[in-house]
Amino acid sequence: MPRHRQPEPNAPLTVRRGIGARIRAARRHLGLTQAALAEGIGLSPNFIAHIERGSRNPSLKTLADLSAFLEVPLAGFFKTEALPARLARERPLVRRIGRLLDQAPRRVLRMLVRLLEDTRPRA
Repeated sequence: MPRHRQPEPNAPLTVRRGIGARIRAARRHLGLTQAALAEGIGLSPNFIAHIERGSRNPSLKTLADLSAFLEVPLAGFFKTEALPARLARERPLVRRIGRLLDQAPRRVLRMLVRLLEDTRPRA
């Protein structure tokens, strides 16, 4: 007797794979590892890997956290066309910074955040 698969209650696999591919592209564009991304939003690197492969369905909160951290509009994860132009351009300096941040101690990261917050333009 053939086994029938139960319909999956989560998003279809092709949708999850597309979202995962766009998250992976944005992460790589910034020169981040899965571990750095996971630490940045408080998840495990293993879960990030599952999301990028499309084997896990991220919650809306997780997608919002990824959107903010990767600086990609939330809707950008669902688009079928290419990533936003900002990410499509070559950004070697951003990748280099990402690699350096991956290796920086926590105290240096805190100092950099304060520096960036102090130097951003005021509205």
